[in-house]
Amino acid sequence: MIKHKMPYIMALLPGMFYTFIVSSYILSAQIGFRLPWTLSYIIAAAVAVACAVILILYGKNEKTELKQSKTNQQF
Repeated sequence: MIKHKMPYIMALLPGMFYTFIVSSYILSAQIGFRLPWTLSYIIAAAVAVACAVILILYGKNEKTELKQSKTNQQF
């Protein structure tokens, strides 16, 4: 969505929310890592932010590669 100049924040926010929810459940559940809720929330927030940053950087990298390939085709 970034490379097509679409509003990627509309998809990124729900993705971050679900990443936070699933990560916190896995970290705190009895069938997961059994961490305390506070610690699992902190780690899940860090995981959600890290995923968002990685996706934004990946999208911007793809956008620049797309621009470079278009300029190379013109010559």
